Amino acid sequence: MSDNSAQEQTKGSRFHLQNFVNNHKEEFSGYITSSSSSLLLFSSSNIEWISPIKEANNIEYQDDFLEKLEFGNYSDDLRKYWPKKGPVWDGLGLVKSKNEKGIVLVEAKAHTSETFSDMKAKAPESIKRIEKTFSKAKKFYKVSAKSDWTKERYQLANRITFLYLLNEKLKIPTWLVFVNFTEDNSNISTSKNKFIEHYQNELKELGLSENSPLIDRIIILYVKSK
Repeated sequence: MSDNSAQEQTKGSRFHLQNFVNNHKEEFSGYITSSSSSLLLFSSSNIEWISPIKEANNIEYQDDFLEKLEFGNYSDDLRKYWPKKGPVWDGLGLVKSKNEKGIVLVEAKAHTSETFSDMKAKAPESIKRIEKTFSKAKKFYKVSAKSDWTKERYQLANRITFLYLLNEKLKIPTWLVFVNFTEDNSNISTSKNKFIEHYQNELKELGLSENSPLIDRIIILYVKSK
């Protein structure tokens, strides 16, 4: 069981995500699915939300996220590439086609500063494993090996690395959603234009382009706060 109990929030990105997932599921699922041709073609139904769910205390899952998504048999394989205390996912969803299941991973933001962080791993073995996996991911995404993914943009880097690991190493159809809540009057208000400018810059700094592998599985949404 994850210990990342988010409880019910009253402001910021977690508040807005909880509101949309718990109170506007179909609308929110529609925003995501209609924003990706690959997901639209894959999914035969609405997203089945696993978190944050009010009935489960809005828990956010971390190392146990694959178990909650019914892919627990892949957890040991994923551990080969990433140490314990991996990303805490703001939202998790299941999507289904006629023959298989897929995953929707959600990162929620209400202002641009939420995307910045440095790598916090301290144990030498953990650092070594992360850097080795980053190297493989950069090669896959055709990013320069000199690009430093451990500083400032580490959070974005590890999320797109998990997109690579799940799709390419574990062969689980996976989509990564950055949902940005605009005009957030509950905390720090950020315009859609500012978010767009921010992601244009950050993705370029990571070395991604419109021709990058799996770029069609990165969904960036701008949703007006309710």
